[in-house]
Amino acid sequence: MKITEFEWDENNLSHLFESGHSVDPSEIEEAFAPENLFKLVNVKDRYHAYAKTNAGRHLHIIFEYKGRGVARPITAWDMPRKEKGKIKKRGGK
Repeated sequence: MKITEFEWDENNLSHLFESGHSVDPSEIEEAFAPENLFKLVNVKDRYHAYAKTNAGRHLHIIFEYKGRGVARPITAWDMPRKEKGKIKKRGGK
């Protein structure tokens, strides 16, 4: 799956800012660059992306895939140390 576009509106932007995780939409978009994306998992019509930003921040992102390369981010947060360790063991950065 290749993400080329993001669906942002007042609902998902406000949820992102109000969640307290301090993740900026631009960081989520960076994380979907092929060189930054470690793993995608589909869980009940929602996808979980494990990725990093250009600055090296490791994120866990939940999003809906709308088709044709469009992702609708729902929320994101910093990966816990344990989760980061699992990614690194599997060859992630």
